[in-house]
Amino acid sequence: MSETVYIETSIVGYLTARPSNNLILMANLEATREWWDTRRDQFSSNPEEASPNHS
Repeated sequence: MSETVYIETSIVGYLTARPSNNLILMANLEATREWWDTRRDQFSSNPEEASPNHS
C-alpha cells in the first residue's frame, strides 16, 4: 500500500515552470522534478480528498 502525501501548490508550479535565469528558482525546480520523477510512485494520489469542495 502506498503512503499518502499532501502536494503543495508550489510543487505543481515548479513542475510546470519555464526555464529562468534565477539560480535559486532553477535549483528548486530541478529538485522538485527529481523528487517527482523518482518518488511519486511511492505515494497514492486522490485529489478529491484534498479539495475544499469535497462532500
